[in-house]
Amino acid sequence: MTHGRKYGERDSHPIPLWNGVFEHYDRIGDALWEFAWCIDRITEERDDIGIVLGGSPVKLRTIVDALKGSRKETVRRHMDSLERENYIRRRRTPFGHVIEVLNSRKFGIWKKEKPKNDVSPSLRNLRQRLTLTKSDNLSGLARWF
Repeated sequence: MTHGRKYGERDSHPIPLWNGVFEHYDRIGDALWEFAWCIDRITEERDDIGIVLGGSPVKLRTIVDALKGSRKETVRRHMDSLERENYIRRRRTPFGHVIEVLNSRKFGIWKKEKPKNDVSPSLRNLRQRLTLTKSDNLSGLARWF
């Protein structure tokens, strides 16, 4: 999708952030910016866990540089808060933190939900009214249902 919006030198894109986040203001507060950064950097999901940057360690400086005007200690405090409030999970490595977003729902939110593979009510009624006898060809009927 081309829309002409830019983020730095790259094309910009929407970040899927559910409006239910507003109910979490007392827990997230100003850490919303770091949380949005984490959501934007999710590259895959496993069992409702968003994996940030494919599980590569992330240095705090990377987040600070992305959030223009932020300070390292502020970003550190906000990331600590997100972890304490169970929005993210971090694992320290020698090269930074591996970050996971809990209860992630990033992928597929703008795709139309596929309808359930259900039988129409009229066909369901027809099935209920049919009775089979020994002389019926069951394999032939199977093609119709």
